[in-house]
Amino acid sequence: MAKDNLKSQTASGLKWSLLGNYGAQIIGFVSSIVLARLLSPEDFGLVGMALTLINILRILVTLGMNEAIIQNKNISTTTASSVFYFNLGTGIVVGGLIALSAPLVAQFYGIDKLAMLVRLSALIYVLSSLNVVQRALLNKTLKFKKLTTISLIAQFGASAVAIAMALSGFGYESLMAQYVLSSILNTVLLWRASTWKPTREFKWSEIQRLWSFAMYSFIGTSLNKVITEVYTIVIAKVFSPTILGFYSRADSFSKLIVQNSAITFRTVLFPVLSKLQDQPERFKSTYIRTYHMVIAVSVYLTAVALISGETVIIALFGEKWRESVHIFQFLMFRGISLPQSSIAITGILAAGKAKENFNFGHVRRTIGLLPLITLYWGDLQLFMTATICTQIVGMVLNAYVNWKVLNVGLRQQLVPMLSLVAFSGALWFALNNWLVMQNNLVETAVHTLIFSSLYLGAFFTFAPTAARDAFGQVKAFVLRRLKRAQ
Repeated sequence: MAKDNLKSQTASGLKWSLLGNYGAQIIGFVSSIVLARLLSPEDFGLVGMALTLINILRILVTLGMNEAIIQNKNISTTTASSVFYFNLGTGIVVGGLIALSAPLVAQFYGIDKLAMLVRLSALIYVLSSLNVVQRALLNKTLKFKKLTTISLIAQFGASAVAIAMALSGFGYESLMAQYVLSSILNTVLLWRASTWKPTREFKWSEIQRLWSFAMYSFIGTSLNKVITEVYTIVIAKVFSPTILGFYSRADSFSKLIVQNSAITFRTVLFPVLSKLQDQPERFKSTYIRTYHMVIAVSVYLTAVALISGETVIIALFGEKWRESVHIFQFLMFRGISLPQSSIAITGILAAGKAKENFNFGHVRRTIGLLPLITLYWGDLQLFMTATICTQIVGMVLNAYVNWKVLNVGLRQQLVPMLSLVAFSGALWFALNNWLVMQNNLVETAVHTLIFSSLYLGAFFTFAPTAARDAFGQVKAFVLRRLKRAQ
């Protein structure tokens, strides 16, 4: 009975988490199309520069306590309240430091208007510290329907205001307003949705108890975030806000296509696996099946994006964004490695192996920094090529880590992935070289249809378990809807 209940909660969680991640991203994507046509690449680059510092320090909002709350089975009201006050205090201190550093950031880039944008980003930071515990508790109890509703409302409201400001003649200010308002709405709605409210209790011993797990997650995630944002800093410094705007547009478009599926599975998989950490066989089988599903979806989305990327970007954003197409195509090659890495880390953390993940993380981060060396020559294409190479090395490392820590065989991980990648690559090459049409839109549609049909067959051949799981969930969802309709 408990097993069926957990399975039902997992399926429901996947449905609502998928809807939340993709729904919010679709709303953001539609608004970004409008904003991209109203604003310039430089506007996007300026806001990207301003948000770099807060993106690096964002992990300090949670200090890894959110994952510790989800993973730990003994969370009392006193524990939650202690974490709340601890995170809020950290948020106020760090937010103040961000505001004070605004002139230094503007001086570093040589752009005075950045000072105001950085000060506004400090407000986002403080607001985020107010909802850490509420969000973690809703995740822990698999309340993804509430989280999805909150995400969609906040994204829609913030996007509507940003578009209205852009139509009224505002530039980069409308983009920053979107981020600030989204943070305000998320915080207010999470407080209203959560049944938990902080009491006046605070015990340092509760922070120390959770810190043994949170420490490794916090440090590892912090270093990963620093590496990610260092890319933005270096690109902006070596090139220009306009080039950063092209890079940011390509980066966000690629994440919309691929990363959200990984985030969805990770969001649901972490609390589910955490409940199974004392049942090794169920833990392993659940992990493997989800791993295969994520890889299959990621390979498919990556290939379709490469087939249709140029046509879609020019059609949606306009000819002025053509330079982002080439960057987008390079970035989409990481569309397989990022979900694979995300799922691998989730499994290790859910098993309570935060220290092991932290130790292997040093190797991942070292590999991730290597492409930055190529920026010394100021060649963006060389940098993107090096990024692809490091992603491939990282995928091999993740498979090895899964084998050593979770006892998941290399064959179970690599054979389905390599088979689907090889098949997709060969089919993509054949379509691009042997089925060329004069009309780009028609060619893209035909290529996508042929690829999707053939990939479906390969999916069932090389990853039958993942295919049955995926279509089983779709079938169950449709049947439930039909039953309700009757």
